[in-house]
This record gives sequence, C-alpha cells and structure tokens, in this order.
Amino acid sequence: MANDVRGYFGESRPLRGIDERRADEFRTHYLTRSPKLAAATVARRLHTVKRFFDFARRMKYVPATRSPACPPRA
Repeated sequence: MANDVRGYFGESRPLRGIDERRADEFRTHYLTRSPKLAAATVARRLHTVKRFFDFARRMKYVPATRSPACPPRA
C-alpha cells in the first residue's frame, strides 16, 4: 500500500501537498486500476490510507482542520 501511495503521488510530494481532490483521484485510481483488485482489497487499502492520514493529522503533519482521505461531511 505504501508503494502505491508513493508511486501515485510521487516520492517528493509532501503530505501537506495532498489535498482532497488528489485523494479522490487516488481513490478513483484504485477502483479503476489494472490489474483490477477485488472490492474487499480496495476497501481495506483505502481504509489503511485513511487511518494513515488520521495519524498524520494527530501528529500535526497535516493541518488538524482537514484530512485529505476523509473530507468534511456536507
């Protein structure tokens, strides 16, 4: 999963540089990538990414007011 995130966003992109739009594009990438992954695999990996960004927010690596993996509810 970490290799997928680094491969998609790039090694040099800082966490603060990943916004909600880019996180949504990553989600779409996972859902449409080839070879196709099972729905359970995609859900598990996306959940892991969300937990990572939750951790990054708690550690103040990203602003506390936003987590790109979990946009605010409307």
